[in-house]
Amino acid sequence: MPELHPEYLNKLASQVIMTSSLLSGFSIAEMLNILVNKYEKKPPTLYLKSQQLHLLHF
Repeated sequence: MPELHPEYLNKLASQVIMTSSLLSGFSIAEMLNILVNKYEKKPPTLYLKSQQLHLLHF
């Protein structure tokens, strides 16, 4: 197995960290929308529109 350069590993690690933080932020927003929708009894169309708005931010 060939040796990988430390610079390459650092860039790869930073990209993995960025991707995981974006995905976890989307997951948190999704769970909060589900909880808010459960307690406020919003119509489903408003819920879907808020999901699309959150998706546009990412």
